[in-house]
Amino acid sequence: MSRLLLLLLGGLLPSIVYAQTQKLNITVTVGNPVDSDQSTVIASPTVLPADDQTTTQITVTVQSSSGQPLPKTTVVLSSSRNSTDFIGHYVNGILIAGNSAISDPAGIVIFGSHSAAVGSATYT
Repeated sequence: MSRLLLLLLGGLLPSIVYAQTQKLNITVTVGNPVDSDQSTVIASPTVLPADDQTTTQITVTVQSSSGQPLPKTTVVLSSSRNSTDFIGHYVNGILIAGNSAISDPAGIVIFGSHSAAVGSATYT
């Protein structure tokens, strides 16, 4: 069974890597006044099966250059493989379809993603 391995490469550029040398990358594009040095992207778990059910949780925290959270900021996560990779966001603990969400008062948006397909994709 293929497994999906998530590696954080530092900053806002975590990389999701499938076993057997297949690679899936996440690239986060940030806009003003979001500061890419202060903001974070954390994915968990770091290893999961490519079974189209087991979900990695991707937590995006948007902050200003002074480290202040940026509530009510639109955060969009998309895959270069389009619908091959399911992307949703959590609302009251429930994962719903939709790759766009508004950050909470702490500047946080939590996404979930899973896929059954082996191959490369870039999330932006």
